[in-house]
Amino acid sequence: MSSSYAVNVAELPSRHPDLEITGAVPVVRRAILAKHEPALNKRQTRHAGSIMKRRWKAGWRGEYIARMAQIADVPADELIIPENEKVRYRFDGETPMVDLPRIRTAAGCAYHFDQRNCCALCVDEFSSKVWSRIGPPEGDAGYRLDGVHDATRRYRQHAIKAAEWFYEQFFELTSQAFEGTERTRDTALLEVTTVGLRVDGDITDAVNDAWLFEDGSANLDNDELCDYLAAAAGVDCDIRELLRKEKQAYWLTVPAVVRARSGVLASRKVLYLSRITGNLMQFIGVGLDDSASGDLANDVALKISRLIAGWV
Repeated sequence: MSSSYAVNVAELPSRHPDLEITGAVPVVRRAILAKHEPALNKRQTRHAGSIMKRRWKAGWRGEYIARMAQIADVPADELIIPENEKVRYRFDGETPMVDLPRIRTAAGCAYHFDQRNCCALCVDEFSSKVWSRIGPPEGDAGYRLDGVHDATRRYRQHAIKAAEWFYEQFFELTSQAFEGTERTRDTALLEVTTVGLRVDGDITDAVNDAWLFEDGSANLDNDELCDYLAAAAGVDCDIRELLRKEKQAYWLTVPAVVRARSGVLASRKVLYLSRITGNLMQFIGVGLDDSASGDLANDVALKISRLIAGWV
């Protein structure tokens, strides 16, 4: 992201003396859409899952790791697939899913990330979606505030490249499962980028909502919030300037639940900006994360991704 306008959020005075933001956890989810005619059936999706499992065991695993290392620009020996990870065929609601094993960087890698590629094979009128999700490794503290702009930009570029490669590979490897159907790649793309802002201690709903919202909409008087929204969107202008140009952009409030450091479950709201730029449908979210494990961004990104998937 260009720094031509951006303020240094690490040096901004907080509008809430009892709120201290200590770091950020960005998560980027990117999806390529495809339409099948006639619509897929569950037998075809099971077949695709079986093919991917066989391919993985037959040696495609090594090719996958090598390509992910190339895309991420890290040495292949710094990538780890946890032992309990495997190719999965499962259902997310009514939607068949083929998940590849989660892959992450080893401790000490200069560029640290956790990645999963998956394919949602829709058997109704909606489009199938090939997703790539990039975020910090599980249990990672995330990024310093002065590094979140660059980290989000790199995760976005990583997700774009990974989704493109996996889309082509998945349908090439599983083509036998889809005989009798015609696949058309949709020109539209989906992106869900979420930044969870880590805060010390437990916060109240009142503090959370006052930081994010004003009079039922985004609190655009909050310079910190505006800067993080711009970072998440990957734009080189003030988010308020962007909104003056993009009349079709709108705000979404997405509920979330976190396990606070005290151990209790607490409800939180996350602010999302929906915008269309070219052929990209982009959902940009920022939320305060006082959870014990720092998983707000990943959890709420998955939630809104499922919601969006039911629209297209």
